[in-house]
Amino acid sequence: MSRLACGLLMVSGMDALRRGTKERSPIHMEQASGSEFRGAFRDLSLWVDKQDKPSMSGADIDLWVIEYNTEEQLDAERMRAEQAGLTVALQEKLSLVVEGNVPEVLGYDACGGNADKTVISVPNSAVEPRPMPQATAQKYLEAARVSNPAIVKILDDVSEESISQTLDSLQSYQTRRSDSLDVGLSPAAEFVVEQLTKYGFKVSRDKFRNDMTPQIVAELTGEVEPEKVVVYGAHLDSTAGWWAGKTGRSPGADDNGSGSSAVLEFAKIVSSQGLRFKNTLRLCLFTGEEQGLIGSRALARRWKSEGVNVIAMFNTDMLGYRQPGTPITINFMNRVGDPDLINIAREVTNTYLPGIGNDNTAACCSDQQSFHENGFPAVGYFETPGRTVYYPQYHRTTDLLEYLDLEQIATQAKAAYAATALMAEVM
Repeated sequence: MSRLACGLLMVSGMDALRRGTKERSPIHMEQASGSEFRGAFRDLSLWVDKQDKPSMSGADIDLWVIEYNTEEQLDAERMRAEQAGLTVALQEKLSLVVEGNVPEVLGYDACGGNADKTVISVPNSAVEPRPMPQATAQKYLEAARVSNPAIVKILDDVSEESISQTLDSLQSYQTRRSDSLDVGLSPAAEFVVEQLTKYGFKVSRDKFRNDMTPQIVAELTGEVEPEKVVVYGAHLDSTAGWWAGKTGRSPGADDNGSGSSAVLEFAKIVSSQGLRFKNTLRLCLFTGEEQGLIGSRALARRWKSEGVNVIAMFNTDMLGYRQPGTPITINFMNRVGDPDLINIAREVTNTYLPGIGNDNTAACCSDQQSFHENGFPAVGYFETPGRTVYYPQYHRTTDLLEYLDLEQIATQAKAAYAATALMAEVM
């Protein structure tokens, strides 16, 4: 154990103490009376005492889990965090639980893409994941093993040229940072609303906080069981790092123009083929993702409180980069997601994209996590397998279409379309 680690006050369970005080800590690694579960992480599970007043929807995140790769790195970063005025509430193995504005103070990405660490925002409300009902899982797993001509026709109509045109439009905005508003993200969102409206969807906006562009929800009501909802989403916002500020250039072609363009391409195909579904389909373009899943958490939490029956949620985030010399693979974010829905999505890929391999990625985090936390089955698609982001232009001003593989975007999109159409039950 390092010299710094030897001197740490370990805070755990009901006997936890605030550093330098005799108060009982509100943050625990074991369930305590009056506490609520906030998630399972690599080195620890987290419980936090219920607040007298619940956090406002979309409030700033004040608690982060940071997973480091080495003890030396953890020691150095803990010292830097404390010197900068952040509160280290817990340490367990190579992880810290830190209170305060971690991304801004320490210069970390807020959504897990750091090369040498994983930074995870802790939700401000209870995490209540629920497994997909086994009868439902079995039904759709069996359906996934049989090719449906209607789904095949959807995939046949996917156009790389169309995806490229949409992606080029999205990267043309100065920025799509969530709080850029009229400088970039708000006009980009209006462009998306126009497209979805043209494609015949009922479009609404979700204003989850005043300083961020409202999210987009496009609905096609189900013809048979409209109370069952299938969500297909991607985050529309981009970032070139906190240092770029609200107005710095942030084209976000891969992250996440690729996923957003895929959603719009699906809407276009649904419109051109005049498709209808037994269950309700909702296409979502989230904002606030790069600041820690703020928008999708607000939306998923509200839908949970309203009793919305989301039977499946599919998320596409970063689809366009292929490492040199590697084949295209469909990669599922298996760190946070429903195992049964991942199995269904994998079987869908095997049925409709024969010859295309599939794999897993532990890369973290994205908007499917928000739905998983609120008890909705969810799965995310990602460009590369492994434990991290490999894209060289990630969160840079050079995240442009020219560095992306359109065939890969189209192939990843097809996998998501097939799974979405299966669960929504295309007619």
